[in-house]
Amino acid sequence: MTTDLAGASPVDQPVRPQRADVVPGVVHCARCDFRLVRKTLYMLSGTVGAGDSDTEPCPNGCGPLWPVTWEQEAREGYKLADDLFDRAKRAEDALRELVALKDIKDECLRVRQRRPQSVTRVFPQDLLDTEADYRSRKDAAWVAARVALGPNV
Repeated sequence: MTTDLAGASPVDQPVRPQRADVVPGVVHCARCDFRLVRKTLYMLSGTVGAGDSDTEPCPNGCGPLWPVTWEQEAREGYKLADDLFDRAKRAEDALRELVALKDIKDECLRVRQRRPQSVTRVFPQDLLDTEADYRSRKDAAWVAARVALGPNV
C-alpha cells in the first residue's frame, strides 16, 4: 500500500532524520561569517520548528552556507559570553572611575565653601593639586566610559 503525501500539510509529512552533530536549522558562511537561522512555521498546530540545514549559496556570493555543528555553536557562544563579560568589566571600571571623580569634585567644592570669604582667597596647595588631578583624569574617564559602552552611546 502506497500513501501519497504530496498534498499533505508539513505537519503530516514524515520528518527527515537530521544529523546529531549539527544544530538544526542553522547554517553559516565560512568566508564572510553570514549566519542564517531557518524556522518552519506549522500553521495547523501553531508551532514553530527548526528548518533544514541544507547547504545553499551564500547571499553575499562568496561561497556555500555550511551547517553549524554543536561544537561551533558552543565555541561561538563562549566567545560571545567572554566578550560581553569583558565589556561589562570595562564599563564597571569606567563607572567606578567616574564615581571617584565625582567624589573628588564634591570634596573640593566642600573645602572651597568652608573657606572664609576674603579678598585674597588663597587655597591650600593640596586642594589645588586635587583639583588639577580631577581635571586631568576627567576627560580620560569619560572617553573610557564611552569606549566601554560601545558605539550606541
